[in-house]
Amino acid sequence: RYLVQDVVAEAEENLGFPLYKNQVNWIIQAVYEGRGINAHDVGGGKTYSAIILAEVLRRKGILKKPLFTVPGKTIIMWEKEIKKVFPDATVRSLGGLRGGKEKREEALFEIANENPDYTLISHEGFGLIDIPIEATERALDQLVHDHFDNPEGSRSDRGAGLLQEKIALLKQAIRKNFTESTGRLTIDKLGFDAIFADEAHAFKNIGVRTDLTKYNL
Repeated sequence: RYLVQDVVAEAEENLGFPLYKNQVNWIIQAVYEGRGINAHDVGGGKTYSAIILAEVLRRKGILKKPLFTVPGKTIIMWEKEIKKVFPDATVRSLGGLRGGKEKREEALFEIANENPDYTLISHEGFGLIDIPIEATERALDQLVHDHFDNPEGSRSDRGAGLLQEKIALLKQAIRKNFTESTGRLTIDKLGFDAIFADEAHAFKNIGVRTDLTKYNL
């Protein structure tokens, strides 16, 4: 607990009540592992845990610019909760990046030049920001590896060949989509170095656009 005690104590003072043991333990585990899934029941304090975790990591220099992707209807709630925990925090909301491509690019270029403590975006808005092409392809390779222990040896030669052909077509389609989209405005180039996802189950197919489902593996 001493690793996060200063931030936890500040948060508790601002909130006016102590955190649950499970909240502090999850924050400590996430700091140690560099990632984490918080699956506590409703009322378990997941929102406060995520807010405090981001601040802990920021103060330790582990991250500088976290992005919180949340359901659109909860963005205002998230803003209020952040201000309860850390009243002096700078919070920027990108909403759903509505208004067409030009307004979307304008908003993204603005945030690229800012460094707020917390940036909020809806799930829909997050889906409009490109993931680096290299990261997308690595995720695809990992997906194939996870589902097929040995894609080239676990099937017949013909089956393995068809699988590899389908993977190659999918990568080609991904590259084409990336070239035709904003390309320049990827998560990393916007300066975001950590992503916090509320209702993370909504991202079970993250990185795979709906128009690529015809390449189903």
